Amino acid sequence: MRNMIKRSSLLVLSLVFIFSLAITATELKEAEVLEVADGDTIRVRIVDDSGMMNTSLRYIGIDTPETHGGVEYYGREATNYNKALVEDRTVWLEIGKEARDKYGRLLAYVYLDPAQKSMVNAILAAQGFAEVMTIKPNDKFAELFERLVNNAKEGKRGQWGEKDTENNWEKTKDPGEDKSKPVEGVDSCLEILNNSSQGDFEDITGIGEGIAERLVNAQPFGPCNSLGCIETNLKAVSYVGGGRAEDLLEHLCPDLAE
Repeated sequence: MRNMIKRSSLLVLSLVFIFSLAITATELKEAEVLEVADGDTIRVRIVDDSGMMNTSLRYIGIDTPETHGGVEYYGREATNYNKALVEDRTVWLEIGKEARDKYGRLLAYVYLDPAQKSMVNAILAAQGFAEVMTIKPNDKFAELFERLVNNAKEGKRGQWGEKDTENNWEKTKDPGEDKSKPVEGVDSCLEILNNSSQGDFEDITGIGEGIAERLVNAQPFGPCNSLGCIETNLKAVSYVGGGRAEDLLEHLCPDLAE
């Protein structure tokens, strides 16, 4: 019953945000949702030119908090919200210009109706469960997602609301904790961090493409003269947090992180 109520309210919200938009109808593929992996990834059964297949699918244009390799703040909430939207449902897919990512996942805008009035990607952004992640050439709705995320931030919806410290999310260490280290090694660590590529970051367990891309965009880190300063720089990147910062330092600056 709770899921039914959620889905009903979510559909109304989706219509409010999307129905007024002049979205040109495009050819859609019908798919059956087999599993919800997290807030922005599902597994579907779809029929294409080669027949019926099961495949992992990544929502285009958004990035939700991680639940794999450590749970980030609002990761479980984003996953549950996605489940309330699409679990065990038929959905309609608008495949991106770039149809698959480097992990082999299908890339798509996902709709709850064939008339394209209720886009799941947009609903997640509008309700505060996602950030914008634009990767060309799949940028058709980039401006829409920017507006929806900014609106969610202003309205303090979802992850942009007041944080519940008792909630089930990865807590960071006390920012007042003294983690300073000798200056020696800090400059070389910053050099490594500032010259690391997205692929370098993705090689670290628990760092997905979304976080890796944001880390690259945040370069250069510093100036710093202590380990605590570097950690603060890293934690300023969305979804990194204390645990992710420590993982990054242990992998890229092991001598300094000891």
